Amino acid sequence: MQGGLVFIGLSTRKMNKKEFADVVVCAEQFGAENGVRFSADAQEAIRLAEQYKDQLLKVA
Repeated sequence: MQGGLVFIGLSTRKMNKKEFADVVVCAEQFGAENGVRFSADAQEAIRLAEQYKDQLLKVA
């Protein structure tokens, strides 16, 4: 990705919890690779997405 919009094929509003957690984790990975500094709230969302990702696989 070189900036701009990224189309993921589904509105985040229509995603289930597992799908949205995947988006959050991907965004964090991109940010880590590109020197992005996330706010404390964003860091907490990333932590929760990673923490519960395995559990969400079971219900998705």
